[in-house]
Amino acid sequence: MCNLYLGAIFFMSFFKKILASFENSFITANSIIQQAVLFPGKDINIKINIHGKHKKQIISNINLKLYCHYFEKKHTQKDNFFYKKHFIKISRSHTLSNWNLAFPFNIKSGEIRDFNISMNVPWNTPITINNTKVWLETKIHTSMSINSISNKELLTVRPDALMDQIFTVLEEQGLRIRHVKCETIEGFISPFIQKFEFVPTMGPYHGYWREIEIITHRSNNFLKLWFEINRNQTKNSKETLGKLLSIGKLKYQLEISTETCIQEVRNIVLNYINSTLWRKK
Repeated sequence: MCNLYLGAIFFMSFFKKILASFENSFITANSIIQQAVLFPGKDINIKINIHGKHKKQIISNINLKLYCHYFEKKHTQKDNFFYKKHFIKISRSHTLSNWNLAFPFNIKSGEIRDFNISMNVPWNTPITINNTKVWLETKIHTSMSINSISNKELLTVRPDALMDQIFTVLEEQGLRIRHVKCETIEGFISPFIQKFEFVPTMGPYHGYWREIEIITHRSNNFLKLWFEINRNQTKNSKETLGKLLSIGKLKYQLEISTETCIQEVRNIVLNYINSTLWRKK
């Protein structure tokens, strides 16, 4: 069974459509998303419906972008009294996927035009847990409008089968997700990473670990996981996990082939945790 904690039972809602309508004085547009839930590595199917209003229009461009947000941690000036560095968090957005109409077209008053669009949801699209946000922005440019008309729709992204199995294994060991966030990273394949923070509430690691933090990165052939174990009640590191990864200070990592049978993933993850991470300093 899929992981109930992450809400991965979506069969009944998977076939629902998400509909958004937006307009200006000259056209009305509907953006219809065929899936209620998205999965990394799969496609999102969208239908754009445009209805002409009072007079003939030229639609110069239709643009769709799949976005996510992440946080960048920046130093501010030192405090003159305590001589401590202060940090601020800046929210950034990242384009995951982009689609543009290849040609302009005319639409008459009362005419309806439909466009069926397929966009890929990249493998490392963040899973929408806690405050993590993924959204689709649709923009339509017309000849009679100085500004484009646009719409933003928040989307739900859930883990693929491989990631879901890993989360299930961790939960079976008494680990619960406490916090998930996307943060900036330098010198990596993407400008951000998604960090999952687990705490042991029961099971073999309760009383030994304060928390375990995990970063994941998926390619076509492998899923990589980096681990950081905090055993004390306070964190000693002042660096973010993304910073530690970018400078090579995360020494615990596991690589799983994407061809691995789902049934084997449980043993691979447990063997790694118990042989490499368990009570290691």
